[in-house]
Amino acid sequence: MAMQDGGSSLSPCVMPTVNNAPFIPFSCQWRLGNGYGSAHLAECGAVPDEISHDQMNVLSAGEGRSIFHMVSQPAQLVTRECTFIHERPVLTFLAHLKGRSRFKVSGGAEIGVTPEHYVIQLTNPGSAAITEQAVEHGRVVSFMLSDDRLRQMLDGMRVPTLIEKILKGRSNDFQLAPRMSVATRRLFTALCSTPYTGVWSQFYLNSKLFELFDEAFRDLDGGAESRSLGIGNERGKIDMARDILLDNLSNPPTIEMLAQQVG
Repeated sequence: MAMQDGGSSLSPCVMPTVNNAPFIPFSCQWRLGNGYGSAHLAECGAVPDEISHDQMNVLSAGEGRSIFHMVSQPAQLVTRECTFIHERPVLTFLAHLKGRSRFKVSGGAEIGVTPEHYVIQLTNPGSAAITEQAVEHGRVVSFMLSDDRLRQMLDGMRVPTLIEKILKGRSNDFQLAPRMSVATRRLFTALCSTPYTGVWSQFYLNSKLFELFDEAFRDLDGGAESRSLGIGNERGKIDMARDILLDNLSNPPTIEMLAQQVG
């Protein structure tokens, strides 16, 4: 990506794989409106605090599932670009819990991301550049998972046509921005942290992810009028999974074993 005002190209800062995320590797760049950016620094790193004070937290919900929580306080208008290189399709759910920004995925149109909407995005194998221009102080939560993990989590469940195409390997890239309900906002907020550690942390995060699927799939199915057609009918299985976990606190089953037990 060329810099503004005729400057040189940004030099990527290649980052290691994080918590078994399904993209390997990813690189990050940033620049200001006057063209100054990461390419001018001797060592790659985060945006300096005097430009934008950023805090990033990464949680793992298991192999191929990662949750990113970022709080940014830009003192100037900052444009960030992250390039992900992955071998499998990746589904992303992203919400701005606070603040507004301009958001663009390579090959797609630029959209304004606000707390009133969230983003559902599929990126097929290859290189995807995500560019974001921070407009104000913000708080962003993003959940990414590979298609094989999505298939594993939703095996046997009735899902919207768009998700069914992903599970069957027949979906093109897409980017949607449904309106965010109070329930959806609550679930994105719950993904920012976990009160547990170890295996219980993953159980907690995955339970919230199933609830988030429930809300998102209702939106994909067309809203309230089709809620009975989506994953909501699987609520009994989710309750059953909860009961199994509570009965086996000393020796909890894996996510795969739990899925088999509840069908």
